[in-house]
Order: sequence, then structure tokens, then C-alpha cells
Amino acid sequence: DVRDIGRYLTVIMQKGEKGGIYNLCSGKTYSIKEILNILLSFSKEKIEVEVDKTKFRPIDIPKLAGSNQLIKKQFNLFPEYQIEQTLFDLLNHWRNEPECKLMW
Repeated sequence: DVRDIGRYLTVIMQKGEKGGIYNLCSGKTYSIKEILNILLSFSKEKIEVEVDKTKFRPIDIPKLAGSNQLIKKQFNLFPEYQIEQTLFDLLNHWRNEPECKLMW
């Protein structure tokens, strides 16, 4: 969540090593299907999902994860926002945008 990243960057700027490399992430992985299911759970309408397997690419990375062990250990930083809250807040932001009202 960008709110966590902003907090992380503030702490790292104050306490981090100059030129240090820090992986800013939650340490969790989610499939596109998991993200879609979370978003569908917030829907006010029933949405039917169709999968077009011709869009799948053999070069797609099936799983990509980052480790946040260094920022936990060095700065005691942990995510405050779970993916569900991030997606819910993002969806509601766009639901409230005047130019998007017709879409939702």
C-alpha cells in the first residue's frame, strides 16, 4: 500500500544507510485470481468473469515475491494495510470520481 511505502520511506530517509538497498513490500504474494475475488466481493452487482486463455503468455511470471525481513529487522517496519483494505479504498476512490460515476 502506498500509505505504508510513504511511512517506510520517511523512516529509511531518517535512519537508513546512505546508498542502502531496501525492499519495500508486504512479504506476501497474491495471484490475479485472489485479487479479482477480493474485488468481486466488494461489487454491488453480480459480475460474470470470463477467462480468455489466448491472453496467457508462457513468459508470464507465475509467482513473484519480495522479502521485507531487512526493513522489519533494521527499522521495525511492518505493513499497516492489508490487501483487502488497499483494494477497497482504491475501488471507493474511483467510485467517487465524477468522471467514473457512470461506470459503477
